[in-house]
Amino acid sequence: MSHQLALFGHPVTHSLSPKIHQGFAQQFSLDIEYRLIDVTNDALHRRVRQFFENGGHGANITVPHKQAVMAVTDQLTDRAQQAAAVNTLFKQDGQLWGDNTDGDGLINDLQNKNISTKNQHILIIGAGGAVQGILPSLLRAQPAAIYIHNRTQTKAQTLAATSSRCHALNENEIKQPFDLIINGTSLGHQGKSPELKPSWIDHHTTIYDLTYGKAAMTFLQQAIKLGANNAYDGLGMLHHQAALAFYQWFRHMPTLNYERYE
Repeated sequence: MSHQLALFGHPVTHSLSPKIHQGFAQQFSLDIEYRLIDVTNDALHRRVRQFFENGGHGANITVPHKQAVMAVTDQLTDRAQQAAAVNTLFKQDGQLWGDNTDGDGLINDLQNKNISTKNQHILIIGAGGAVQGILPSLLRAQPAAIYIHNRTQTKAQTLAATSSRCHALNENEIKQPFDLIINGTSLGHQGKSPELKPSWIDHHTTIYDLTYGKAAMTFLQQAIKLGANNAYDGLGMLHHQAALAFYQWFRHMPTLNYERYE
């Protein structure tokens, strides 16, 4: 009998998660069925409960449900509590647990690319759920400072208040380029990009977009035009967060395959 897995989100049709997890399952000769479940917010809790009541083994959660799904869980891991968001659901001792593997997935991908975070000055653009999800892991990676830039300044200030090493960006205080700039907005899905200031970037600045593929291209191309030599999309993060979720479900840590699934 195959293990039932699913991704809950809206939209989900173009997700690479089924192929990634099928690849992981093959490494351990596991039989899985990974479904894409497009669900609106008002039906989310009912559909998640139905899935697990009908024998669901584990699930991923993507936008826009990472905060809303917390209300259907019985327990939250420390990672999910700190991130105030859930991207992975698993059963343990009859209870439904929520976890968040996004932040550690990002850190693992940065390490794999030899991108340092320790004692670095980091700029994060955006202050929504995606940024909220990665911030605790980034702080544990011991940066010198994290600056948060958002169209709504109050949102940036609220997130920055979580740590003495976080600051809402005040452009007048910035005297030198950042070491790492992360785009945490979803503008790329509309073919748009947040504005990058030339003073934020020089040839040693690393650029990273949490989205991947076409959604990341506008931001990455803008950064390269401004002089950045190293620019990455979030495909590696997608694989790493998936591997951590797979481990929660099966207690097997898969080897990553960086093949670009199309």
